[in-house]
Amino acid sequence: MSSFQRLPSQGGHGANANANASTNANASYNAAVYAAYTPVLTAPSTNANGAGSPNRISIDTTNNPFLAAFVSHCRAFYDMAVPAADKTALQTFFTLFDGALIVSADAAGRTGISASSTGNLSISSSRPQQQQQQQQQQQQQQQAISSVRLQLSAIPRSLSDRDKDALFAIMQSAGFAADGTMHRPSDYPRYRQLKDQLRVEAHRIGEAARRSHLQHRIAASAPNDLISPSDRLTAIRDFCTRFASDMGAYAFILGLALWLRTQSRHNASNVDWILDDAVLVEGSLALPDAAVHLMITVLGCSVSPGSADGTRRWTLPPSLSAADLARLELRVHFSSARLLSTQTWTQRLGDWFWIAASWLTHLVS
Repeated sequence: MSSFQRLPSQGGHGANANANASTNANASYNAAVYAAYTPVLTAPSTNANGAGSPNRISIDTTNNPFLAAFVSHCRAFYDMAVPAADKTALQTFFTLFDGALIVSADAAGRTGISASSTGNLSISSSRPQQQQQQQQQQQQQQQAISSVRLQLSAIPRSLSDRDKDALFAIMQSAGFAADGTMHRPSDYPRYRQLKDQLRVEAHRIGEAARRSHLQHRIAASAPNDLISPSDRLTAIRDFCTRFASDMGAYAFILGLALWLRTQSRHNASNVDWILDDAVLVEGSLALPDAAVHLMITVLGCSVSPGSADGTRRWTLPPSLSAADLARLELRVHFSSARLLSTQTWTQRLGDWFWIAASWLTHLVS
């Protein structure tokens, strides 16, 4: 989420002493807040049940070593903490697990065979094919699982012998026999529930770590007052070129172009960019560092502390004139990233015409 807010300035952008004093005061306030901030990165817990980690869900695996091992495998997989040598085996195991064959029996003793929710097999001898999906789900919930088996025929033939050995070791530790049969089939619903919960947990912890890293990066950054206008243009061009193929960066690049345009057209006001941290942390891993470097070090922006809703206010420095802003926007508009993210040639030509006319107007004036 991002938006813009115009803050009136009596002397124009960069021309009023009061505006400069306000900017300096805000920068000092922000520096004080950031100096007192210590980022906290949560490391994956080494305990299967998550004990000792406040960000981990507590899982009771007492008297169930199979479940404890399965939880450990899930956390290693979703935390991306598994060694590279074992990554293929672990990924193959969860592919087989998601497509496991389930044999169940209802209260009347009728049996049915079905695949798990992500499988592609659905065979049942006890239910008419015309039943509604909701009724089928209700009946499946009432059935007791009597057997669960991994489809070992789905193991890729290209899997190396080492990865196969690692795969069968994972299966054995998680409660599956060499033929893929689960030792405790009644635990299968619990396995699936925990797998979903641990995936959500890993995403939540990962996002918190990325936000903490972004906060730390902002706190450690400072404007470079010695950067030349030409170097500034080169930096913004290189940034757009670097992330031209990154879909996650498009929202930021488009917002940046619109922000520069809005500020250059409203030179009598300070235009704050209210930007959600999610725009940066949900993209590629390299985007937060590069974006913060561009915004603070290169452009010299000031930024407020993060609010409760995850947004921050970014403000361009008063030293950038309308002509400077127009030239910067021109570099963004003619970048490969801006072209790829624009849908039609009509929009592209319209954007180019406006920015060229705006730039020439500022140049003449």
